[in-house]
Amino acid sequence: MSFKDIRDRFGASFQRGDRVICEGRFGTVASANYSHIRVRFDGRSISAPCEPRDLQLVDPAMSSPPTPMAQFSSVQEAVPLQ
Repeated sequence: MSFKDIRDRFGASFQRGDRVICEGRFGTVASANYSHIRVRFDGRSISAPCEPRDLQLVDPAMSSPPTPMAQFSSVQEAVPLQ
């Protein structure tokens, strides 16, 4: 299936490069395969098939998880991760 076929069948419009979230994980749309959208999740090199109904488009400004430093009120309190 193509992105157009998935849009017609599921009513969800995606394109390559879209930032999405699926089951709490952020990723980037890589391709369409059969009735699935293939998503390359952050930190992974291989894309995984996802149900189009399980995907949500995210705002590019909110498209990455918080960094470990975000939990501290100042950089001086942070301890380097090993």
